[in-house]
Amino acid sequence: MTGFLYRLRGGTAANLAAVNPIPAKREPLVEWDTGNIKIGDGATPWNDLPYAGQHTELPPQSGHAGKVLGTDGTSVAWVVTSAVPNGGDAGDVLTKTSSADGDTGWAAPTAGGAASGPHPFLTMGA
Repeated sequence: MTGFLYRLRGGTAANLAAVNPIPAKREPLVEWDTGNIKIGDGATPWNDLPYAGQHTELPPQSGHAGKVLGTDGTSVAWVVTSAVPNGGDAGDVLTKTSSADGDTGWAAPTAGGAASGPHPFLTMGA
């Protein structure tokens, strides 16, 4: 049985950050000093790519009525905000009630428009 050698392209973290290459689609590059890997998409520069395996798990959805997802840049959590009011009825949509920030309320959808019903991401659950 004959083996083969596959050599990954890469460099030190500082060198890759300075050069900021654009790896080919599905091309892995390794930071030799940290062992971290980024996988290219053929368009995004090194500094803007996430490290392989770096993703954020979303918290469970149940039990968080009236909350929105918020982040501190490293994690995601449900947070209470005054911009999304509690209440409303099934099928209601969130609307702006004035030009003031956070001034919103629930309303029955109006007829017309291109959609056949309320937007699924803005609809109050039953």
